[in-house]
Amino acid sequence: MFRYRFLSALVLIPLVIGLVILGSGWFLALVAVVLMLAGREYAQIIPNSSAVLITGLCWSYLLIAQYGATELVWPVTTIFLLVTLAWATIRFERGAQTAVSDWGFTLAGGVYLGWLGLHFVLLRNITTSPASESPIDVGLYWASFALSCAWSADTGAYAVGKLWGRHKMAPHLSPGKTWEGYLGGIAGAIVCGGVWILVSDILKANLPPSLNLGHALTAASLVSILTPMGDLGESMLKRWGHVKDSSKLIPGHGGMLDRLDTLLWAAVIVYYYVKWCI
Repeated sequence: MFRYRFLSALVLIPLVIGLVILGSGWFLALVAVVLMLAGREYAQIIPNSSAVLITGLCWSYLLIAQYGATELVWPVTTIFLLVTLAWATIRFERGAQTAVSDWGFTLAGGVYLGWLGLHFVLLRNITTSPASESPIDVGLYWASFALSCAWSADTGAYAVGKLWGRHKMAPHLSPGKTWEGYLGGIAGAIVCGGVWILVSDILKANLPPSLNLGHALTAASLVSILTPMGDLGESMLKRWGHVKDSSKLIPGHGGMLDRLDTLLWAAVIVYYYVKWCI
């Protein structure tokens, strides 16, 4: 299992990093494909929810984020409510007794993946103010920071949980998760935040305005403390759907939804920390 997990990471992480660096349409396409695959897996876990409608809302949100038209979020969401309601009523009229619950699950999947997913694009597109003299690509910096902290937390939790995990965190939802692993994840993310500042200082890199060690450690801590809820939430869906993994797409890791469960929340947390606190 570890070998497949390592090899998958060895292939996928450089690809993701390359597209994050390229940004613009390349990064938008990456997020669009990832959310489409996650939406499809969601619909497979929860039968009769619509992968097409979920993907449609996700892509609409991404275009809104890419072109800065955030005022369109509510109109688009309203249209999605109307379209999915029409879809559900037609299905109910044709005899689908689960049409009401299918409608709710489709709404939940679209908003969850789409609304959280658009923060990847918002984070990558962060820019400094026109008056700033810093040449650094701030969006690239923070998107990379969020991904690195999430990956470090996952790695720390996995390693510590395997070696020293004894006390179960949520045995019904995720039997493999332990409180020791949770603390290992926090430690991993904090180390990652500190390393970011240290390496930037060694390389004499121009840091984003107002960034310091305190901000880096705080943001990393928030990512590691809060993102496990995304993991447990996805575990709840899988237990409800009686599946171990969302799919077998990524050897050693499960499906795309399994990989997104913490990354979605990492992007949200870092984005709002940057906007509100820095």
